[in-house]
Amino acid sequence: MKTFTVCSRVTQFSLPADPYALTILRRFIKEIASGTTLRDDEVRELQNSVTKAFDSALCQQRLPGEGRIALRIHAWSDRISVDLVYRETDFPPAEYFSRS
Repeated sequence: MKTFTVCSRVTQFSLPADPYALTILRRFIKEIASGTTLRDDEVRELQNSVTKAFDSALCQQRLPGEGRIALRIHAWSDRISVDLVYRETDFPPAEYFSRS
């Protein structure tokens, strides 16, 4: 198990804008949270929030399976933040995140 320190650990990636990708994302968040001091109920709350944001992005699709969802996850020892951005075309997540 990895334990995070005072500094944040940042993970950036993109997933297909597809409902099946949500399962992968929820598992990934749980794995990242295992290295933090977050309680199980806090992890579930984070997973539920990310699920709502992911579902919202899927509702914006013109065609099923179109586009990608870029994510940037910051993990500290006591918290996790997730940035989620939807684009209708393929793009490298670094393209979005470098504009922050």
